Amino acid sequence: MTRSKTAAQRAHLVAQWRASLLSQAAFARQHHVHPRTFWDWIRQIPVAAPARPAPRFVPVQVLDAPREAAGGEGITIVLPGGERLQVSAGTSPTWLAAVVAELRPRC
Repeated sequence: MTRSKTAAQRAHLVAQWRASLLSQAAFARQHHVHPRTFWDWIRQIPVAAPARPAPRFVPVQVLDAPREAAGGEGITIVLPGGERLQVSAGTSPTWLAAVVAELRPRC
């Protein structure tokens, strides 16, 4: 009875089980598959890696630096929402990374 299942059908059942809250044995019994056979299918079908979110890119416009800023005064970062982040020369890269990480969900 269970030998007639195609590879696609086995994979579908394993995926259904992984999304369920049932034990392997309970799920197998509900679908008329011997628990040991179902266990073998689970071992043969790898767990799909969770999808990672695609990296987000934001447009950047590089402007000529004013003469006074060219002397090491720092930079101004304009966020997509129009907010401006002024960064002084000598700012800790670690601190700046922490600030950007906090702002990123809002960008």
